[in-house]
Amino acid sequence: MLKKQKDLVKLAGTLGTKHPTVLAKQNMLAKTLEFRLLAVYQTSQNSGSKNPAIDNYILSTPEKKIAMVENLKTLLIQAEKGVFKTSPVKRVMIPKENGKLKTIGIPTIQDRMLQAVINLVLEPIVEMNSDPNSYGLRKYRGKKNAIAAVRINISLQSRHKSKWILDADIKSFFEKIDHNWLLSNIPLCESHKFILKGWLKAGGVLENTNIKIDESHEG
Repeated sequence: MLKKQKDLVKLAGTLGTKHPTVLAKQNMLAKTLEFRLLAVYQTSQNSGSKNPAIDNYILSTPEKKIAMVENLKTLLIQAEKGVFKTSPVKRVMIPKENGKLKTIGIPTIQDRMLQAVINLVLEPIVEMNSDPNSYGLRKYRGKKNAIAAVRINISLQSRHKSKWILDADIKSFFEKIDHNWLLSNIPLCESHKFILKGWLKAGGVLENTNIKIDESHEG
């Protein structure tokens, strides 16, 4: 599978990340048995896989996992026809280290599996053009890498230059990101964008309530 991902990256490097040939290959790979099997395996190994969403369904048996592998292909084909529909996420409040609460979203198992298989064909392309100085939410990178990069950068500076480290947060970044911009710029085939658009506008439901949270803003 790694070879197929590398071939996809090589093709994208030659033709461009949004070339129809690249996007067609991306769509084809997502539907292959190899990619669907890995998506189900990786997601079912995650500790969060034991937490049900609003569908109250988890992959608790080998038979259910096999069925999901087959269902993934059906869902991807449905998206090509424009008939796929996502579900709202379950919103759960959990404690933070500082004692405050934060909200996390738990997608249905079906949406989690789709996210996993689409990520397998999206991440390699995204990584080829990503900022070398970006360390957040990226595979094989973390805060230790960021700390090491800061140390190296400071050590290379002349002692006559100012040395500043800026720590900043973009308030509500993920809540306010422009959905239209994201859909226009992400290197995904149209059927995968159709699924992504559904996720962006699905909203959420607070745990133990029937209160629907509308997150389908246009911006």
